[in-house]
Formats: sequence, C-alpha cells, structure tokens
Amino acid sequence: MNAAFSLLTNKHVVIAMIVAPILAILAYLGTDAMVSEKPALPEVDESYPLVAHSNCRYESGLCELENGDLLITLRFDAERPALSLTSSHAIDAAFVQIGTEVQEPPTIMRPAQGETAESGKLWQLELASMPSEEELLRLVVVRKGSRFFVETGTAFSVYDNGFGVSKQR
Repeated sequence: MNAAFSLLTNKHVVIAMIVAPILAILAYLGTDAMVSEKPALPEVDESYPLVAHSNCRYESGLCELENGDLLITLRFDAERPALSLTSSHAIDAAFVQIGTEVQEPPTIMRPAQGETAESGKLWQLELASMPSEEELLRLVVVRKGSRFFVETGTAFSVYDNGFGVSKQR
C-alpha cells in the first residue's frame, strides 16, 4: 500500500492523470474537424438519395425519409385509400410510383387544400387500392431545382401496435 500511495503523491503522475484526458478530448475533436465532410447545399439539377428510417421496413403506420434538414413523412390512409406526404420544408413537386416493377410513368402528387395545409408541405395522392406489403414505393421530391429520391417497401402501410391489433392505415 505504501508503493501505491507514493505513486499518487508523485507530481508527475498526478499531472499526467489530469492532462491525458484533456489531450484525448482535444485530439478527438481536432481529428473530427480535419476529416469530417463539410455540409453543402444541394445543387440545382442534381439528384440526392433520401435515407429511409427503420420504421419504413416494419408495420409502423408511417415512413420517415431524410436527407440533411429535409424530413419527409409518408402515411397511407386505408379509409379513402390515399397516400399523404408531409415535408419539413416546402417542396415544388412530388412523384410516386407503387408496384413491383416499373411499368407506368410515376403519378404526380397534389398539394393538399384546406386550412391545415401549409404551403408546399402537405401533399396527397388518391389511390385505386391499398398496396400489398410486397410492393415497392418509389418517390421523387423536387425542392428548389434539386431532386431527392428513394425506393422503399410498403410494409409500413399497416400499423401493428405489438399487442396483436393490426390495422391498415
């Protein structure tokens, strides 16, 4: 015990124990600043992928898509049947194609009308029928001349709360 006590009273060891964590944090932040990708604004006439969150793969009732500060939420409504798109920023156009294969040109979504719809942030598409869980949803969103695209499954069209109660949304 005397040797351990003398080690903690050595001024060089005490200074090293204080300085080492500080240097480690500074090295971590400095390395991140040097090698991280710098954020850039989307360029006109360029295409960028949207990242599908995990709720798009499961029976969650909605699907969230993201690229930078653009967040898009998709939701199916089985009563009408319809697809609604809510965006964090105003978008210029939205094109949707639902099916297993590319057969037809995409359908143009329309901005929602009414008091609750913000300008360019809420879009809707009336569907002939609800898609099956095996079908794919292809979406292209145009914002300020840039295109954002995604291809994801439609399993999220069904809402399952985990207690054996599922419903088509």
